[in-house]
Amino acid sequence: LNPAEGSGLDIRQLKGGDASLTDALQEEIARLLKLGLDLPDLMIIGLQGTRGLKPLGDSVGNYAIRRFTGRYTPEGEQVMTQGLLLAESVARAKGRQCVHALLVGGSASSMSDPEWQRALYVALTRATVGATLFIDADR
Repeated sequence: LNPAEGSGLDIRQLKGGDASLTDALQEEIARLLKLGLDLPDLMIIGLQGTRGLKPLGDSVGNYAIRRFTGRYTPEGEQVMTQGLLLAESVARAKGRQCVHALLVGGSASSMSDPEWQRALYVALTRATVGATLFIDADR
């Protein structure tokens, strides 16, 4: 019932490790913003838990990342960092929705792993219009 046509799935092969990922994410985010999306429309999803999100630090270029700090308010609410660009592990992304998902934490060798395939399925179903999968070609 979604009236948007959808942009499908883009796969970006990376070489060069963490710096390459950060540069590729920054470039893709800039492209999506030019298309009319806003930062809250996007979600970075770590396919291998938070491990794949650590290289990003607190931002991707000029885009501050919003993530769970591991703390709760006295009322039981999750405390998040400041930022408009949400970054979550695949487990924390369950039940959430975004216009475009940016999927990180994959490699050419992980594609045949059934656990990774399940994580990919969960991550892809978070996006309502499109997704970009970043694959480390060196691993």
